[in-house]
Amino acid sequence: METAGIELPSYVPITVMCCILVGALFSIFSANNRFATLSIVAIWCGILIGISYFSNSNSSPQLFLLSASTVLPCLILTIMSFLPASRQFMRGLKDEQLHHLHLWRVPFAFVLLWFYQAGLSPIDLTFEGFNYDIIIGLTAPVIGSLAFSQKMLTKEIVLGWNAIGTILLLISGILVLLEIQSNAASALQFQELPYLLLLGFLMPLSLFAHALSSYRILKGYVKVSEEE
Repeated sequence: METAGIELPSYVPITVMCCILVGALFSIFSANNRFATLSIVAIWCGILIGISYFSNSNSSPQLFLLSASTVLPCLILTIMSFLPASRQFMRGLKDEQLHHLHLWRVPFAFVLLWFYQAGLSPIDLTFEGFNYDIIIGLTAPVIGSLAFSQKMLTKEIVLGWNAIGTILLLISGILVLLEIQSNAASALQFQELPYLLLLGFLMPLSLFAHALSSYRILKGYVKVSEEE
């Protein structure tokens, strides 16, 4: 099968760009120091763009680089969480905005559906198969508003939602990475821009947001109920 000849409709990359824009904007507006956050996002995405160009300079898909583009940001964010300067920065983040950034997962679910319709991936990767990550995207603004603006939810509900969101995102990421490993067409597509930013930017960003919000609630740094 000649994967290089596969062309997706123009609305697919446009939707992916909207996903990236949603995640980037909410992450930037969640911080007190927006310039610093914008710089981090720009550098992060710039590195991924470089990885994409490096992958495309070779004749075969760079499966290791595609996997590393997802795993390495998670490791870097984890390590940074223990640095004093980073912890000071993270204390100023707004939890409601961190929850709203998960909205990108709604259009992403349709991107995976369009991949299936184009013959690039199986139906298992979509919400018609085993990928129910769209539920988190749909409920994110409701949970964010009820918990942090209106203080109407218990911390157990918010922690449970974040735990489920983490599990569903991991399932989604693993399904995509497994498909990349076994399907050259998917691998070629995901090493292209803007699709690489889904794996290397948005998925690690959402995992970090889930972990950080849960940590802040458990430590009592933020309240989600007036009764706490």
